[in-house]
Amino acid sequence: SRPWWDGPLRGPVHRSGGMETITWDLACGLSRGGHGVHILTTAHPKGRDFEKFENISVHYLSGTKPSQYTPFFFPLLNKAIRRLHEEEDFDILHSQGFAGLTFKPPANLPMIISPHGTLFSETPLYRKQFGKYSFVEKARMVWRHRWRLAMYPFYQRYLKRASLILADSRFSYDELRRDRSDIGDKLRFLPLGVDVARIPQPERFLARQRLGLPPEKIILFTLSRLEEMKGVDVALQAAAAAREKDFEYIIGGEGRWRGRLEKMAQTLGLKQVFFPGRIPGDKIHDYLAAADLFIYPELGQPAFGLVSIESLAHGTPVLASAAGATPEIVKPEVGWLFKRGDTTHLAEQLRSILPHLPEWRKRADYLRRYVEQNFPLERYLEQTIQTYREAAASR
Repeated sequence: SRPWWDGPLRGPVHRSGGMETITWDLACGLSRGGHGVHILTTAHPKGRDFEKFENISVHYLSGTKPSQYTPFFFPLLNKAIRRLHEEEDFDILHSQGFAGLTFKPPANLPMIISPHGTLFSETPLYRKQFGKYSFVEKARMVWRHRWRLAMYPFYQRYLKRASLILADSRFSYDELRRDRSDIGDKLRFLPLGVDVARIPQPERFLARQRLGLPPEKIILFTLSRLEEMKGVDVALQAAAAAREKDFEYIIGGEGRWRGRLEKMAQTLGLKQVFFPGRIPGDKIHDYLAAADLFIYPELGQPAFGLVSIESLAHGTPVLASAAGATPEIVKPEVGWLFKRGDTTHLAEQLRSILPHLPEWRKRADYLRRYVEQNFPLERYLEQTIQTYREAAASR
């Protein structure tokens, strides 16, 4: 896994992604329960080798690149796991994402994996997306993702070697079954939980004041890597179609598509759209609280979509693409869905929603309770520990 903090409960060291956040929430919960946790991750940007927070030991692998799965990462990780297992005699190895992709666990070390999706579900190679491309575009996508395609045999073996496989959502559960039909006896549906206590709830007016945002104007917000599969271009076109409404649209994040998206906004005449770039971790809470609506326009198939839950925990409703696991989170009482990649439908939803957003400001406490009741960290921890015990019993 790849942690996101920079000191206890702060971040990020690598990047503040969903997997990083869930890994740290899980580690902290296990630590509070008296369990010892070792996290092995890629190199620290400042060159640190080791850090310890209460019962959590973090080992940074020298020779790797921060936050990147390079070919060198896997053999270095595998070697480090074996060395630490000899010293610590681990009860469980829990691989987050594809970190343990090439690891062959010894007979006395059960390996639980949380793939957080499948190998292709959040990429242009996913079958529902790939079929939309022309022949030339398909060839370009295959070349661009050639290393991911080369990993497919390892991915199949990864699923086979696992003692238990934890699926974050019903969507991921079904997709994993589709990828390998013989894993049904070890596949478990275990919805993620969120540590709501670590999520502050800044007062909307004060958050806007700190960010220099107008106190009364409607604010739309998207936080994303600015890449093709994130669908920000769809959101921009929809915003242009609803430009008669008075709003500001803030799109936070960095990525290869930032220049292209800024040019698109300019071409569309969207003077009310702003790209602040990478938002520091201590400012994300203010942006989520200051917004009237969070737009989540994914073209991929999110395995869970933690960012929509964090928006709701800040009291901000969500307008999201009906893709992947998102419909399992964004219900009618807390937000809206639109057809994945459908600019017209998104624009229609925006026109319908914008006049009523001031009324939703009164529902902030309800949205936070929705997260607390439906995605509690305590339930996730309890169910995860149960799977640990199930796997450990087979040692």
